[in-house]
Amino acid sequence: MKKLTKIYPIGLLILILITSSAFAQYRSGGSKDITEGGLFTHLGGVIPSKNYFFPTDLDNDSDMKFGFGPGLDIGYMFRVADLDGMAFGIRATWFSTFYTKLKFDDTTSLDAMQLSVLKGGPYFTFGLSDAAAIDIYYQLAPAVLVELNDGMCCLGAVHAFGCVFRYNVLSIGIDYNLGNVKDIEAPKSGSSSIMDMYKVRTNHIRFFVGVKM
Repeated sequence: MKKLTKIYPIGLLILILITSSAFAQYRSGGSKDITEGGLFTHLGGVIPSKNYFFPTDLDNDSDMKFGFGPGLDIGYMFRVADLDGMAFGIRATWFSTFYTKLKFDDTTSLDAMQLSVLKGGPYFTFGLSDAAAIDIYYQLAPAVLVELNDGMCCLGAVHAFGCVFRYNVLSIGIDYNLGNVKDIEAPKSGSSSIMDMYKVRTNHIRFFVGVKM
């Protein structure tokens, strides 16, 4: 688990390097049209729903839930159409991940990491000024949810609906993510009630800050 969570300091270093490069470009007068596409990277955190990691046929009626955890993502916005102050394109997130845990007491917890690759979908940009814009997007992605304590692994698909405010190279945003993933060791067939026991929910809210080149 410690090796896996080292990815977040690495992500912070990447964000610092990209931010430095972006500001250097901006200060030298090389900034782009605010509606153009480009590379983005974000650091932030997630707030899992109360039923996060619970089977689809079972609700969490206890006071315990997975807590706030760190996350990062990196990708590229491909502008398809320039609409005179607005734009339409494809938002491709190459890699996205976060870590969260459910604490039972001071010494015991259930640790989980969720990640997606090749997350993609349409986005629409509204230019507010030469330096500011709002992006609205939808993305669909394959997802892997790993329980780090005993290696349980679940696969499935997640949907994300989000909004980002950008000022020059800086970004701040929020998205809502939902979907179910299935334990890879689930039986091939069975009654619907049995199969639902192997499907768990991944709903969460994600907040992030970062840069877009």
